[in-house]
Amino acid sequence: LSPEYSLIYKFLEKMIIIKRRNTFNLSMFICFFLFSSHIISDKSFPPERLLSVDEAFEVSLSSLGSLLVISFKINKDSYIYADQLAITSGNNSISHEIVGESIELEDEFYGVSNIYEDDLSIYINVESLTDAKDLSLSFQGCLKNILCYPKITKRILFKRNKNKVNSFKFL
Repeated sequence: LSPEYSLIYKFLEKMIIIKRRNTFNLSMFICFFLFSSHIISDKSFPPERLLSVDEAFEVSLSSLGSLLVISFKINKDSYIYADQLAITSGNNSISHEIVGESIELEDEFYGVSNIYEDDLSIYINVESLTDAKDLSLSFQGCLKNILCYPKITKRILFKRNKNKVNSFKFL
């Protein structure tokens, strides 16, 4: 037995000897064994490969005249689902242009999907945002073959003078 399985086996052996006739312990044994088997399986990964959402997807804001620019720097082991990327103001969808290449991927989480795995930028013309003072940016992505992050929503506050963006920040 490998060292990992040896430790698990010894622990479980003691647990069963102490309370042999207890069905709760037997149930716990089965759950523990299944859980540990999954952890030790060939899908295991070193903890240093786990990234926070902010490490996987660095999001920044800038402006270019009347354009508000949202930039994503996507970690090489991560991707964002194209159909989960949205910009809204209240309940209204905001028109925007995405500069970046999406590709089709079949993943174990959502099946065949279009994703962005390289950096991308989103351009929003503030001239079309007559009453809006803040926006919501929503996206969801994954760490390749490891985990999917929950849907992320970031609020963006911006100010403009006539049709030029003066200031912007994440709330």
